[in-house]
Parts: sequence; structure tokens; C-alpha cells
Amino acid sequence: MVYISSTHYEDAYRRILDGATHTTGTSVLIFASIDVDGICALRLLTTLLKRDSVGHKIIPVNNYADITLMNTTLIESNLQIRSLVFLNCGAQVDIQDLVSLRDGLNVLIVDSHRPFNLYNVYWNEQVQCLDDGDVENNMGELRQAFEDIEFGNNASDDDDDSDSDDEDTGRKRNSDDDVTSKKKRKTGMDPEEFIKVQEQRAKKRELRQYHQTLVQA
Repeated sequence: MVYISSTHYEDAYRRILDGATHTTGTSVLIFASIDVDGICALRLLTTLLKRDSVGHKIIPVNNYADITLMNTTLIESNLQIRSLVFLNCGAQVDIQDLVSLRDGLNVLIVDSHRPFNLYNVYWNEQVQCLDDGDVENNMGELRQAFEDIEFGNNASDDDDDSDSDDEDTGRKRNSDDDVTSKKKRKTGMDPEEFIKVQEQRAKKRELRQYHQTLVQA
């Protein structure tokens, strides 16, 4: 879990600086919603980045299609990009549906909209969600609910899950001993088998998105 409370904002910014040390060009892409909160947050962040001489590029966001387009044109093809920052957007969707989380890519979500998409909060350590503390008190309950839904509580859930692959999506998950043990206990799968299933679901998701693109065209 990478949920960042207000007392640890500095740690999140330090990850941006650490990523910038690995490149001499633009290392940060900022996706900023074109509303008051997004523009004010953009001014604050760019002031810090300029002070620390961190190369960055600003992408105005009208809708999530703008983010998907930039994933194809700027993120997947540019290994110099080490950090993605979403300002007043991105919290309510699974960010992995919009961008490719390759190794070495850090994602920071600063969004006033609620609720958080729990995949952003619990699924991958590359994704960080900054919060001012309004959801911190019930994080334990949220995590339990998320894991019950995602992994199931008994063997019957596994059968239901295997029959609904077309409705599920595969997502990249960082290794964690505690989470791995829960996967094996709740799904009945070895970690390697679990990963294979998730990869298959990811391929199915990509195929569905491709077909949807053809239909919309």
C-alpha cells in the first residue's frame, strides 16, 4: 500500500527528485486538470521543480482520453520519463487502465475527488495517493473489504472468479510476502499461477479495448 498522508508529502516529492537523477532531460510528466484546484496545485508543484532544476512537461487534462493518448505518444516510448503526477485527476479510476506502469516509473496522484479507486491505493507500490487525512481513519476496513472482493473468502469465490475472466482485469502487482500468502490462502493458487492468470486477464482487457476502439471509429 502506498497511501501518503499529509505528514509524508516530503517523501513523495523526494521520489520525484530521485527519479530525476537518472536522466538529463524531462523526467516528469504533469497531468493537470483544468480547474481551480488543478491549476493552483500545478503552480505550487512547478515552483518546486524549477527550484530543484527538474525537467518537466505539463499536459492539460480535459478527460481521460487525453491521458490515454499521452501514454501512447510520450510514456511508452520515452524511458527518460520517470515520474507521472496527476493533479486533481486520476484518483477515481484504476490508473493502470490509462498508463503503462513499466519498471522505474513512479506515479503520484494528488486529487481532491473521492472516493479513491482502491486499486490505486492497494495494488501497486509504484502508485502513490496523497491525501489530507480524510480517509485515513478507516484504511484498515477499506483494505479488508478490497482484499475480500479481489481475492475472495472461500473456494466458491475461485470458481466464480474463473468463470468471470472477461469481467476482470489484470494489473501489475508488486511482490509482498504478506499479500502473497493471502493470495495463496484465499485463491488456492501459487503465486506463479496467480501471476499467469493476471497476465491472461490483462491480454483480454487489451483485446477488448482494441475492439472498442474499432467500434467507436
